[in-house]
Amino acid sequence: MVFVLCGLCMAEYSEKQQAALNDVATKCKKKLDLPEDSDIPKAVQYGDFAENGDLKKADYNDFQKETITMNADICKKELDIPAESKIQQMAMYGDLSRDDKKSKQYYSCMMLKMGFMEQDGAINGPEIVEFMAPQYDRDAVTTVVDACKSPEGKLIQDKAYAFAQCFFAKKSFEI
Repeated sequence: MVFVLCGLCMAEYSEKQQAALNDVATKCKKKLDLPEDSDIPKAVQYGDFAENGDLKKADYNDFQKETITMNADICKKELDIPAESKIQQMAMYGDLSRDDKKSKQYYSCMMLKMGFMEQDGAINGPEIVEFMAPQYDRDAVTTVVDACKSPEGKLIQDKAYAFAQCFFAKKSFEI
């Protein structure tokens, strides 16, 4: 079940959208047999609930997943990475255990294709924030992007990988 509730960011929605979100929240509380005044985390936009009603970690929304997958397929082909490689999932969820040239090239390819990085290695923070904000708290994303916007590295792939290391180490939200 997907539970759509947004308390801190309601200002971003029209009155009609707010009403729809509130309606979904009420239905979910009933389905989970929770009291009306239940203190469900209000900053959650899309949270997947386990059968026992516990909130699972947040995940990318469908648009984000489709965009990532489309660009990942292109990068894997350009870099001659096998289609069945787990590199996309590793990159999406911050598994930085592969510190090799091909992985770093993949990170730079993805960041360039998605507009998150310029050809000179400069981080395009606003583009990252806009991509992440529909699913995650805008202020939290902005904070981590600002903290990581000047990655070290001689080559663009080193900068992309350093940004990813910093981003996943410093983020205050679950992906």
